[in-house]
Amino acid sequence: MAVPHSFLTRGLSFTHEEPSSVTSTPSSPSSASEDSRESSPAFDSPKPAAGFDNVVDGEPRTTLQAKDWRAPANMHKKTFWERTWSEKLLTSTLMSDNHHYLKETNRGPVPSQPLWCDHAFLIPTTFAVPVLQHICFMLGWQWSKPVAFVIYFFGLLFFFQLSALRFDIMGNKYGLFDETFRGRDRIPDESVDIMGGGILMYFIFRVGYNITFKYDPTVAPLSEFTWTYILRWQAWFLIMDYFFYAYHRATHEIDFLWSIHALHHKSKHPTMAHAVLGTHAQHIMEIIIIPTLTSYIVPLSCGEQWVLYLCLAHIETMGHSGIRIHAPCTNTWLSCLPFGAEITIEDHDIHHRYGKSGKNYGKQTMMWDTVFGTREYRVETANCPTRWINDKF
Repeated sequence: MAVPHSFLTRGLSFTHEEPSSVTSTPSSPSSASEDSRESSPAFDSPKPAAGFDNVVDGEPRTTLQAKDWRAPANMHKKTFWERTWSEKLLTSTLMSDNHHYLKETNRGPVPSQPLWCDHAFLIPTTFAVPVLQHICFMLGWQWSKPVAFVIYFFGLLFFFQLSALRFDIMGNKYGLFDETFRGRDRIPDESVDIMGGGILMYFIFRVGYNITFKYDPTVAPLSEFTWTYILRWQAWFLIMDYFFYAYHRATHEIDFLWSIHALHHKSKHPTMAHAVLGTHAQHIMEIIIIPTLTSYIVPLSCGEQWVLYLCLAHIETMGHSGIRIHAPCTNTWLSCLPFGAEITIEDHDIHHRYGKSGKNYGKQTMMWDTVFGTREYRVETANCPTRWINDKF
């Protein structure tokens, strides 16, 4: 389906000056990763030397390193019908080849994206299925739970495909963070099955939980949204992100818990597909336990939970996309933006580059990293506009 690029990417602006240097230097990671480089600890990407060859063995170069040490990845070389069931599940998350190639020159200032751009994308796409159900309800057709499950399931699939298309367009147009050092990671062959299982668990639980425990076919979907939704929305994300922060930080700082999370950090330059790269224990914790616990604390109706879940998925995947823009999180802007505690794409991108010693443990906000002193300095967006507190980030 053709989607106008203006709908997917409009609103980006270049309103700040390109940073000439990073004024504050973050602490060096305690242990070097395979990604370490002989440049500033702020990850300033080195520029290619004279005579730089951007083609290796007939293929575009993927890293500035002499050898690309990443695990073999061949899924993108197969046709759809040659792929395994896991690979087929992951097909919609594939980015175009351009995302994975090394770039020779810096693109200049990072564009800033205003909040309304994501809102313009999210409002129609997240409300599409509830509006469809409401129309059917008004015409006298009340969806049974099995019917609702199927329609909402494919609604979630469509949302992911449209998000992937949008991220792909934006990445090709505006570039990726750290792209002059290394292109984005592909889906490794060794992790295809566990990633396929993760995305299947994600779809089944996110839809199944909502339909099983919250769905009432006798209630008009849009009537479930009340004026307190925006307040409960902010509370849900702040509480959920606190639970995630505590769990996430523990997996990095307690050695025996690192085994739960280490697989996820095999990707130093992830794409949206790598949001589901992880062990079964990580999937259970992040997809089931933490969101469910939060939903028991902050009550939401079926429709309210659905819209929130899609916006949650949007930030989870966008945070792994590496798109080179300064775009504050749309989910928590009301509670975090006044304090400079909003999360951006680069925050989580830097977290992945540091590996086990990485900071920036929040996934929806920087609130708890700010409170507990675990924020890492931004690099390419260091001079992008923030709000009234913590401008050094």
